[in-house]
Parts: sequence; C-alpha cells; structure tokens
Amino acid sequence: MRLPTFTRSAGTTTADDEITEVRPAVAPRDTKVDDRTPYAKSSTDTITRPSPPPPPVAVPVETGPRARTSIMATVGLALSVGAAALVMTGLLAGYGIGVAVIAFLASAAGFVATRHRHVAGKFDALVGMLVSAAALILGIMAVTGDLSWISVDSSTVGPAREWLDAQFPNWF
Repeated sequence: MRLPTFTRSAGTTTADDEITEVRPAVAPRDTKVDDRTPYAKSSTDTITRPSPPPPPVAVPVETGPRARTSIMATVGLALSVGAAALVMTGLLAGYGIGVAVIAFLASAAGFVATRHRHVAGKFDALVGMLVSAAALILGIMAVTGDLSWISVDSSTVGPAREWLDAQFPNWF
C-alpha cells in the first residue's frame, strides 16, 4: 500500500500526484477456507488456527548467599607476608619458618574453602601459598647457611635501615 504524499506548495499538483495509484483497502479475512488452502477437506470446513505461544515466564534464578571472602585465605596471606618479613631479618629466620608453615596450611585451607560456590578468595589463597613457600625455602636456606647474604648469625635489619637512610635522607 502506498502512503499518500503531499506537495510542498499548497494548491498545486505535480506530475507525481496525477499518476499516483490508489488501491482498494484489503477486505478482512473470513474464517471460511478458500479452495487454495491445502489443509481444508472441503470448501465448507473452517480452519482453526493454532493459538500463539504463551509469553515466556520469568523463572527466578537461585542466587544463593552473597559471595564472601574466605577468612582462612586472608589469614594465610597475612601470615605469609609476616613470615617473609621474619625470615628476611636473619635473626628471626627460625620463627619465620614456623610462621611460614602455619601460613601455608592456612592458605591451603582457604584454597579448599573456595571450592564452595559462595566463597571467594582463591587468588588470596594462591598468593599466600606462594609467598609462604618462598619464605619457607629462604628460611631453611638461611638456617642451614646456604645463603651468604642472610644468616642466623647476622641481622639484616640494621644494614637495611642504614641503606634506606642513605637513600632517603631526612625523610623519616
């Protein structure tokens, strides 16, 4: 069906207006079957059209409890950083080994806890396990004397403080 158009100037006609084809409106369909329908058995049968499908129903999704971070993963990460600091002092390397073992176990427990759907903190647990393993290895090497720059007999805190004071004078 072609929509009627109006000219820009009122009262004048153009060549397009004179040749505009006007089509009759389409008559509404009746419920009788015409002869061209392949589903009709005879010309007097009526077609029952299938009803449209029902609108989709919104099914609520089970969300479960809100995600929370595993406390064991967080504790394991904090303990592993503390263990690394203890090992790096030299004098407290033995205590650092003990704290590193506890930190590794806490991080492993936190990693296991993240298997549940609503528990987060897998990255914290992995970082905690890696840092505590590194602190454990460095602590064992410091206690056995395999490292020349850190040992149980020497304190690295004093020289580290002197180096920082030389690098950043009068800042702290």
